[in-house]
Amino acid sequence: MPTSGKRAGATNGFGGLRHLDRFAGGPASAMQTFLYPYAFRDVCRFEDDFLVDTINLDYWTTNAGTGATAWAVPATPGFGGTITAATGTDATAGNRVVNLYGPPIYRGDNGAGMEVRLQVSANTSIEFSLGFIDTHTTITTPVVLVPDVDTPTFAAGMGDAALIHLDTAETLATAALVCLGSGALNAGSKDALGTYLPTAATYLRAKVQIGGDGNQVTGTIQEGDGPETVASRASGIEGGTLIRPIVVISGVTATSRTVTIDYARAWCDR
Repeated sequence: MPTSGKRAGATNGFGGLRHLDRFAGGPASAMQTFLYPYAFRDVCRFEDDFLVDTINLDYWTTNAGTGATAWAVPATPGFGGTITAATGTDATAGNRVVNLYGPPIYRGDNGAGMEVRLQVSANTSIEFSLGFIDTHTTITTPVVLVPDVDTPTFAAGMGDAALIHLDTAETLATAALVCLGSGALNAGSKDALGTYLPTAATYLRAKVQIGGDGNQVTGTIQEGDGPETVASRASGIEGGTLIRPIVVISGVTATSRTVTIDYARAWCDR
């Protein structure tokens, strides 16, 4: 006989991590990690598949520079639901920036994580950052989050960051995990994600996971069912700080680049 709400609701720890403990294999088992997002009692998660005709501005904020196009659901919906943004052709670099960010309601100490499935129209003259930050001085104005990845520098006023970053104009012109930790934890670090460069017009999955100890950060990139490219930083971010999910794109030159996001997800323990 199949289960029912009556049986499920009567289960000790129903819908929580204690419920997951009843599955064999321990907390690192395939079954428990797969079911983790559904443990609603103990897990805070947000998932956006961009299936409706407008972006969810109750969660997301998006801003674009002069001539750039802010994130929005396209007039002709993308397959499976998407949002797109474009960097534009303005001659001033600061105007070719577009941001998308959520509320500062996550913490590294609670195992915050974020995954975005996206594609870029070209893999030249493009810069993007995605992951978590606390804030920066002009959060409502789109600015590049990591002005220099070779010697990591960050937007003014930022205290904590855990980002997958790519800037094709830098010496390190492939993807890297870039971190900043307040309280003298980490003055700024970069760890190359192999020599990863996105394939144009091909979806990739980029994930930033902060360790349950709050400080370790792991970045992962994968195209399709190909191999994962991984980088980690043991003392990456101060885990007690409230942080927000964020995606920022920028055109390195005045040749516009379009970025498409298929889904975005963020989570942490309650």
